[in-house]
Amino acid sequence: MDVPYGESSVGSGGRSWRNRAEADQVRQTVDELPARLPEDATVGVVTPFRAQKDALARVWAGDDRVRVGTVHAFQGGRRDVMVLSPVATDNTPPRTTHGCRARSISGTSRSPGRSRS
Repeated sequence: MDVPYGESSVGSGGRSWRNRAEADQVRQTVDELPARLPEDATVGVVTPFRAQKDALARVWAGDDRVRVGTVHAFQGGRRDVMVLSPVATDNTPPRTTHGCRARSISGTSRSPGRSRS
């Protein structure tokens, strides 16, 4: 997936960043995943920026299958599928991004549709 039209912007409080177009694409992607995954599969959405995390966390508040957090919050955690939302675009200051530009989806070795037995 690519979100070429997205731009990063300073989030509320002026200390973090977000990307609304990317957040919309992440929402669409994560909302489509349950139909393609086992019923008990879990999804994690990870982003390095608190403003992006806060915006995305509101989307799935109360949904135990989806957890949204910053990179630090996921250290040591486990989800069946992880979606990365780096926020960074050409207009994000280089000192802010530390080189992250691509968004990807990855999963565990357990194949969707296969049981855990």
